[in-house]
Amino acid sequence: MIEPTTLRYFNPKLERASRKEILGLQLDKLKYQLGYLYQKNRFYRRLFDAAKVEPEKLRSLQEFSERVPFVQKEDFLKDQDENPPYGERLGIPPEKLSQIHLTSGTSGVGREIYGLTRRDVEGAGLTWMNHWHWIGLRKGDIALSVQPVTNLAAGLSSFHGMNKMGLVPFQTFGVDSETKLQLMKRFRPHFLTLTTAYALRLTLLAQQTGLVPQRDLPNLKGICIAGESYPIPLARDLEEFWNTRIHEFYGSTQGGTIFAFTCEYGVLRHGERG
Repeated sequence: MIEPTTLRYFNPKLERASRKEILGLQLDKLKYQLGYLYQKNRFYRRLFDAAKVEPEKLRSLQEFSERVPFVQKEDFLKDQDENPPYGERLGIPPEKLSQIHLTSGTSGVGREIYGLTRRDVEGAGLTWMNHWHWIGLRKGDIALSVQPVTNLAAGLSSFHGMNKMGLVPFQTFGVDSETKLQLMKRFRPHFLTLTTAYALRLTLLAQQTGLVPQRDLPNLKGICIAGESYPIPLARDLEEFWNTRIHEFYGSTQGGTIFAFTCEYGVLRHGERG
């Protein structure tokens, strides 16, 4: 098992901030964003007005959570139908768009559309870099990804972040599992990112074909799983077989970016959930 050697601060000022400082920063950013939406976005302004909320008068995160209304998927779909193709929720002139994302549509009731500016794209890509830095990845490392680079958000933003950080993204979504393992043995990646279920599938296939990570993948610094829940025994088994730490993240990639990552220690501490 590769052990973390030092605390890998990516942004020391933020990562070492006190809880009070973090909450203050969150409130400042939130007030700015709400004010911008109220002034620039007719979709959200109607929601605020209907709830009798004046964003500039919000004084705390608690007040925000109590007074600002939720939006539902159905609200977005109705807006898109009435104001095609993006809806009034877009909030910017179409000529400022740089990228378009769709949700996966897993609920079966339609797919929301998310339009991103160049700044949005940059921000989404940069967020991933914290995670990869904490794992121990550095410029020139090969990151093998099975995330599809399509109109879904995660693959596009992670690919952009890898380029920004100087990693070497190796996209293998379009090849079968056996070929993925062959490419891994040939190129010896430093990092893998895949869904939890597929991590199990690839593990079973690797065992069947005789791949030994400690021998065949000596550069591996970490594996990131996401998109699905998992039992702790599975994480232990994955770490034992692949001889590296298992990491995860969660968020809403189509709506903004990733919200939380594991630190350099991964999902487990002393064999239990970290």
